Amino acid sequence: MRIVLLFPVVVLACGSKANPSFDGAMSSPDTTIVPSTDVPRGPDLARNVDLPFTYATWPGDSTVVVANTKNLFGANVSGLVYEPANETALAILWAVQNEPSKIHKLVWNGSTYARVAADGWVTGKSLRYPGGKGSPDSEGLTRTDWTGSEMYVVAERDNDAKEVPRQSILRYDLTGTKGVLDATQEWNLTDDLPAFAANSGLEGIAWLPDPYMVGQGFFDEAKQAPYDPTGYPNHGAGLFVVGVDVTGVLYVYALDHVDGTFTRVATFSSQQAHSVDLTFDRDNGTLWSLCDNHCNGRMTLFDIETDVLAATYGRFVLRATVPPPAALKNMNNEGFAMAPEAECENNRKAVVWTDDGETSGYSLRKGGIACGRLY
Repeated sequence: MRIVLLFPVVVLACGSKANPSFDGAMSSPDTTIVPSTDVPRGPDLARNVDLPFTYATWPGDSTVVVANTKNLFGANVSGLVYEPANETALAILWAVQNEPSKIHKLVWNGSTYARVAADGWVTGKSLRYPGGKGSPDSEGLTRTDWTGSEMYVVAERDNDAKEVPRQSILRYDLTGTKGVLDATQEWNLTDDLPAFAANSGLEGIAWLPDPYMVGQGFFDEAKQAPYDPTGYPNHGAGLFVVGVDVTGVLYVYALDHVDGTFTRVATFSSQQAHSVDLTFDRDNGTLWSLCDNHCNGRMTLFDIETDVLAATYGRFVLRATVPPPAALKNMNNEGFAMAPEAECENNRKAVVWTDDGETSGYSLRKGGIACGRLY
């Protein structure tokens, strides 16, 4: 059974004292839709309704604000990662741009996300394939251990050979001051995936830590057994999930960091026609898959089934479908990131979308979402 949840309307601030001018980018609703505290959530909700279910409205602030200065990037900003603050550093919003191929390092200055100027980041760092060649059509990015120096980028082709598919995961070292980053490793997945047009392939990537996968009883389809990290001795400390734009299918991989090989360990549908970005909420154990304007910006939420009696035990299963705030539903949003639970205030944490089309000169828009698991 699928149910639709309707929430009451409450007026609430959206994390800033006043909204900046949208300059024609969108209209701002007069009210903010938030889940009522009377509506059961988390385990209580799961016990009272059948999953999955569909939210009728965005479960957070309906007001969104532009979050970068006008024309900061140009078009084609396609993926986001929110790195939490720590004792010595501010939170970082990482953004990837597919053409020109760049990573941008951003911090919140109180009103917008601004580029970090130090260590060569002032205009973003250009990306290359291993050996300093080519220009990856970089569509998504993810971090593993927040204390490390690695960034993983997913690309669907080389912009210097646009008609040839090259579905790859690329690893970069973020240290140093050079304005160009050469990939330290590439896992070319093209031959392991169905044939896609060169500009219709991999768009999103997220990292799934081993403790979560093992603790939830994840089923390894390659070995037809519960996932055992020791079976992949050079894979690091987790698995990577990538999403395909044109089919909406998600693939989970173990990447060998010594010989550059890989093993596909799971395949499942995002339950939408397209998947353009992936975000793993490490606090709540939820994988988010974003669809762009082809699906009115809807997102599907997954976790691993832990009921040993379920036919889907150990597999990723759909738990909820969430629409964006109304102002964003027709935008070509190809990136999505969220702040950690540690930054919750008044049951809200920040979320950021990136608009690949840079509507009215703005790529980033910021809003809020209810803290905690949404199902």
